[in-house]
Parts: sequence; structure tokens; C-alpha cells
Amino acid sequence: PLMRFRSTLHGPLKKRGECFSEIISVPDLRQKWDTTNAIFDTIFSAASLDEVRKHQGNKYGEPSVFGIGYVKTKPSFVVSPREQLTLFGLQNFPSGASIIWGMELEEDQNYLFPEDQ
Repeated sequence: PLMRFRSTLHGPLKKRGECFSEIISVPDLRQKWDTTNAIFDTIFSAASLDEVRKHQGNKYGEPSVFGIGYVKTKPSFVVSPREQLTLFGLQNFPSGASIIWGMELEEDQNYLFPEDQ
């Protein structure tokens, strides 16, 4: 499912998107509001954001984060635990706007799962 959220954030003009993305992507900060995750980690990060820039061009903003995340949820009385790989990124624009995006990877990328899980 596609979920789109739009908000106006107040704070340092150049860092709003990065500050907000940390609430979602930094494990200690995420655990404060989302207790359903047993494991939450970035398992691969882009070695060079210059390579990302080269492939996407400048139409989609300046990439500041790009990688693959791994999440394993805790079991609950309603749902079974689940593992998920997500390709994610943060794009910043000269206006101060940012886009935080992510998509779940398909089964043919399962070889990226951490070996110890």
C-alpha cells in the first residue's frame, strides 16, 4: 500500500528532513514510539552518494541517505513476527523541503537478509 504523509515542520531550514528521518531510522529514537520492532537496523548504506546522484540526476533533489534496512517485528496476540527488507532514501531540495521514501523489497532480494537471522 502507498502511504503519503505531508506535514510542515519547524526548525533549522536545512536539517528538517534529516531530523525527522532520524525519528524513523535511528533505532533508539524509533523504539521510543514504535515498540513492535524486535530488530531495526540499516544493513547496507550507499558507499558513495555521488553514485546515487549520478544515476538519479538532479530532478529528484539532493540525496543525503540511501540504503537498505532490515526490520523484524515482535509477535503479538494478533499477528505473527515478520521480517522485511526496505530500500529507503532521503532527498533534500533547495527550498528546504525533503522527501523520505521507502519501499519493501521483493522476494528475489531475500539473499540480502542478515545471515544470522
